[in-house]
This record gives sequence, C-alpha cells and structure tokens, in this order.
Amino acid sequence: LRLMPQRRHEPMSDDISVANVADRVWLRVEYQTLRRLPQSGVIVFTIRILRQKISSVADYPEALGELVRSLTDMPEDVRGYKDSTWRHAGLIKDWALSTGQLTNEALTKS
Repeated sequence: LRLMPQRRHEPMSDDISVANVADRVWLRVEYQTLRRLPQSGVIVFTIRILRQKISSVADYPEALGELVRSLTDMPEDVRGYKDSTWRHAGLIKDWALSTGQLTNEALTKS
C-alpha cells in the first residue's frame, strides 16, 4: 500500500481517515520475472507495477476480504518493514465494513 502525494514535490500527508482511506491509499502490486533469452542466453529481470486506489477493490468482495485479512494478519517482522501499510490496515478494514463492501463473516473465511 502506498500513500500518494497530490504532486510529486509535495510531502505525503498523514491525515487519513475512514472517510478518505479508500481514495487516498493505493494498492501497489509488483510482478517480477527472470527470463533467459533463447538466442543470447542473457538473463533479463523485469518488473511490472500495477497501482490502484483501494476503492477499486470494492467491487471484488473476495479480493477485498483477502486484502484486509492479509493486512490484519501481517507478521510482526513484516509490519516493521511496511510501517505505512500497517498504520492504515485498520482504517481500510473499518472503511470496508462501514460501506457494506465487506462483512465480518467474510473476514473469518480462510
């Protein structure tokens, strides 16, 4: 998760609330691959980055549930590494529950 500044030169704001978390915090996913090119044998490392607002996951309740579960069940050592992600996990969960996009029952699914 990333908190995106309004403009590149502006510092990131920390005034995130349940009301605005879905539009202010972004989900970032990286697809990383290593490939050997067939003719040259050269190994190529690629990264494909996808970024979307948390609100874009609202139409996919199962994915939203998985996201909230993975954030709330994050191991302690990962929490330290992903500090900003961890700080917003509770707000994302509260937003999803308050908008009806997610139920407590959905959070208990494994």
